[in-house]
Amino acid sequence: MLMTELEAVGHVTFGGRLAKGARGFLASLLSKSMAGDYRDRNQVTTWAKSISAQLG
Repeated sequence: MLMTELEAVGHVTFGGRLAKGARGFLASLLSKSMAGDYRDRNQVTTWAKSISAQLG
């Protein structure tokens, strides 16, 4: 598994942005009722600071 090969400590998934008029079957279907920006800058910043602290 790639995470093992890279000796990864963990992984994180962040929300993203779903544009109105997104292409692709599922994205198009979802964008009709759920379009928006779901990114959480505080979550990303907190994660980045924790990685920085671990690296020293």
